[in-house]
Amino acid sequence: MLAGEEPTVLLCREFDYDEATRTARYRENALLRSGKDEVRAPLIVLEERAGGRRLTASGGTSSALHPRPRKGTAKEPASVEARSESMVYEEAAGRIVYTGEVQLRQGDIETRSPEAVVVLTKDGGDVDRLDAYDPVEVRQTGRRATGQRATYTPADETLVLVGEKVVLHDVDRRLEGRILTFEVGSDRIRVDGREEERTEAVFRRKEPPKP
Repeated sequence: MLAGEEPTVLLCREFDYDEATRTARYRENALLRSGKDEVRAPLIVLEERAGGRRLTASGGTSSALHPRPRKGTAKEPASVEARSESMVYEEAAGRIVYTGEVQLRQGDIETRSPEAVVVLTKDGGDVDRLDAYDPVEVRQTGRRATGQRATYTPADETLVLVGEKVVLHDVDRRLEGRILTFEVGSDRIRVDGREEERTEAVFRRKEPPKP
């Protein structure tokens, strides 16, 4: 995954290897660990292909990836933690595809969607961006927003949620627009509507307590 030359360790209760197809299957509490990155699932299948390796995990998966620190800083970014029904890592394509009740979290931002894709850098050693697909729910410290697509870029630690109608629920207010931008660890949020359509903000009045 992102660990580069770090050794890879695979643990499981049952293992079989098909030499003809160059396919290894790891069953029952399977764990793949490479450096600090790891994947856990009831079944992990590793295939050696001409273009590169293909890893499939299924039956309910969890994984953790550790992006590299940004240039000019020694601070390590928070790990990218994921849960899904299944995941596929394609080395040649440089991407990881999660499907089925996908939850992705980095820092205080979490996305929930039917499908999500982690796109790796060209050298395959870091996360370039994360894309979550329709419908998407984003949560951040009490806030909840819904839209059609979310894109997170670790380089600037921002998540952009877009759609025909992006809705944000934040404590006692409701915001609507087409583009909503979150920043990791920040209370700031930007809501931008198209020029021809005004961004709408509705503030709900708190009801006085009943006697």
